[in-house]
Amino acid sequence: MGWNLVVWQWKQEFKEPSARKKQKLKMSDVAHSLIASGDHAAAASFTQEPFVESLLDQYPGSDTDRPFLIERYPKCVLINYDSTARINIVPVIGRLAMKHGLNGTEA
Repeated sequence: MGWNLVVWQWKQEFKEPSARKKQKLKMSDVAHSLIASGDHAAAASFTQEPFVESLLDQYPGSDTDRPFLIERYPKCVLINYDSTARINIVPVIGRLAMKHGLNGTEA
């Protein structure tokens, strides 16, 4: 079975939890929308290179050597992996996303 981790960023007006609560925004809803359409009103475009570079530094080698695939879209980076890699890579990638001020949401 395949899994997706969506790495993305809140728009400035939704960075505070109270603003998200007021609008009843859920991270999972944003992530699902980003996968389905590549967009969500609460998601911001962001500079992806620093995050992707740190991800590739964490998992060096060729694309075929890594336990995941990376797809880049204007408002998110989508990381696809299988069940066997999931338990090992999700915490690592999630921490990298947070280090860069991003969200990592499985969808």
